[in-house]
Amino acid sequence: MYVISKVNDTIYRFESPLVLPSILGDVNIDGDVDEDDVTDFVAGWLTEFPVAGVESWMHGDLDLDGITDLPDAFLLHEALAAQGSAFDFGLLPASVPEPNTASLIAAAASVLVLVGYRRT
Repeated sequence: MYVISKVNDTIYRFESPLVLPSILGDVNIDGDVDEDDVTDFVAGWLTEFPVAGVESWMHGDLDLDGITDLPDAFLLHEALAAQGSAFDFGLLPASVPEPNTASLIAAAASVLVLVGYRRT
């Protein structure tokens, strides 16, 4: 089976014995969109795949671009909203800055403190 991603207009070929996703938002491919899909989506948050397909879909990659990210969260939200529910974006883990970013912030803060100290 072939699926076209609306995000990047790429055609993906699914080769899997699994039932292919037919319901947008059905992350665990059990035939409905519910809290189990939300749980699986959150567990797969920011997971990256070199090739999108059933495995990436089952980690929440609903737009089949190879990463479970914010556009996928909006798709899940829309799927839940169609059923009278909503996706709580607060469930998504906050990203932690890279160590280099934290070092740059600390260095900048030190410079500001020294500049402020010398002026007084």
